[in-house]
Amino acid sequence: REEFSRGIGMDPSKRFILYCPAGATFTPDGDEMMLNVLESFQKGGTIPPDVDILVRFQPNDRVPDELLQPRPGFHFDRPGKRFSAERGVDWDMDFADLRHLADSVSYAAIVITHVSSIILESAILDRPIITADLERELGRPLLGSISWRFFTDHHEDILSSGGAWKTDSKAELGKAIREYL
Repeated sequence: REEFSRGIGMDPSKRFILYCPAGATFTPDGDEMMLNVLESFQKGGTIPPDVDILVRFQPNDRVPDELLQPRPGFHFDRPGKRFSAERGVDWDMDFADLRHLADSVSYAAIVITHVSSIILESAILDRPIITADLERELGRPLLGSISWRFFTDHHEDILSSGGAWKTDSKAELGKAIREYL
């Protein structure tokens, strides 16, 4: 854990939350909104000072530069190798990337995501999982947001099993973070 933390520039004495954004393809401004929510939780004490946030972007997605602006306590991870400017085209993860993924999940105090396969890796490694569905709280229609994906068969199975805590508001997300920490 110490070697992993130092390798990505994090203080090894601190715990960290792994946040896995949905990506601009699924939520054009939702990733920035979530970063702002997590930052407000840091500033307000919901996330204590001994906890950093590791933001692990999807390996097959382009990340807008504005999301990579420095924020205290945040560390950004852009895994995989891209061979094209298009999303989902010509990308790969080698064994070092896969090991990095396993370390990112296994050392995380909590994994927060939207609807993503990272939930499966997190469950396998027995990490607390929070799925954040804040877009409807912001007034976005179900079919115009990533929220509709929570109603797919495979995701409903994950949620009904109790394997992930689905949060539908900023207040509930804050509560889930506090309880898991």
